[in-house]
Amino acid sequence: MAKSDSGRVTFDEEKCLWRCMPFLKREMDSGAMMQELAKEGVLCEKDQQFIRSKPTNSERNSALIDIIMNSTSDSFLEFVIALDTTGHKVAYQTVLEAHGKESESTYKKFVSGSGPSEFVSGTVFGDN
Repeated sequence: MAKSDSGRVTFDEEKCLWRCMPFLKREMDSGAMMQELAKEGVLCEKDQQFIRSKPTNSERNSALIDIIMNSTSDSFLEFVIALDTTGHKVAYQTVLEAHGKESESTYKKFVSGSGPSEFVSGTVFGDN
């Protein structure tokens, strides 16, 4: 899992993922999401192997969501951003709406580096 100071996903973030799970399990491309989240440091190699071990895309998506639910708020944010950057526009909007973020135009994006965690304001990718 990604190392972070943000703490475990919030109740609202977890509730959002539960609410969206049937749609996300059906619609996400687990390979693209896994690649993006690994690049951002959200998934380690062990997580990726666990996800890949599942026989269907739906099961891989379920495993990915379970990992996010048991991770950090930063990982949840990276998951939402990854939905947008990997072309899952409808899933991205669905999660934003379920999380009550449909009217927000900014997010706090986690930036990981060699130093301590930093947060910078960034625009929601769908607003370009």
